[in-house]
Amino acid sequence: MEIKISIKGEGLQYEGLTTITKAAQVIAFLSVKETGSTDSSLAPERLPEDFMLTETMPRVSPRQMIIEANSKTNAEKITSFMYYLKKYQNKISVEVQEVKSLFGKAGETMPQNFSRDLKDAVRLNYVYEIKDGNYELTEFGSEAVEKHFSLENIKKIERKHSKPKINTEVRSEVSKLELSSVEEGLPSFHDLNKGQQILWICAVVDKKYNIGELNTREIIYLVDRLKGNISTGTFTALNETNIKKGYLKLSGDNFKVTQIGLNKLDEINKEK
Repeated sequence: MEIKISIKGEGLQYEGLTTITKAAQVIAFLSVKETGSTDSSLAPERLPEDFMLTETMPRVSPRQMIIEANSKTNAEKITSFMYYLKKYQNKISVEVQEVKSLFGKAGETMPQNFSRDLKDAVRLNYVYEIKDGNYELTEFGSEAVEKHFSLENIKKIERKHSKPKINTEVRSEVSKLELSSVEEGLPSFHDLNKGQQILWICAVVDKKYNIGELNTREIIYLVDRLKGNISTGTFTALNETNIKKGYLKLSGDNFKVTQIGLNKLDEINKEK
């Protein structure tokens, strides 16, 4: 059985759950410090460090989060709540309902048009949808919260993220691959749209040749080998659905197919 204890004093504030036995030992220890005597049945001989309390740092509340981030608009509040869930509750992928619940916990009125405000957060590149109803905080969104949504600082972040680095090297093991536009268990390469062709390339290279990740230039190179047509300038837009839906996992400048992506290709193949 657990009980709740609360201790407040000069330079100390603690609140948490513990067992009845440990609570009694803490009380007994404090009594020793105050009176110099205690009931030995409650407090067996123990060193003072045995009574040190953990979790002395208070949790940041959802209300404190939006105040500290200087969140003004609903899109900014949604972003701050996503940051809160990621940093303090270790949640990477967040469901919409989890974000909505924090408005009430923070004493904020629920937005009348939450879907519109969420789309604004996506449009501003604070968050993105990884699959239906599940969202993830972007690196840009995380930095925006930490910079308190300051217009000057946001512009600096935008400039930093405006020109992503693209790896232009094609590894020798990739250049030597022999690809066919028709692979067993997969739809034909030329029956797919350009975004799906990117997914197809990553799937074939991962499963057939055991090369787990490909950079942007390698994918474009292999697409070109199969007479596809994807340029560096159009790659990000064409690949957007693969990232949002979780078909491909982005790691630095590299992409790797996920099980969700393989399932999608299998679904397309069965429809053909």
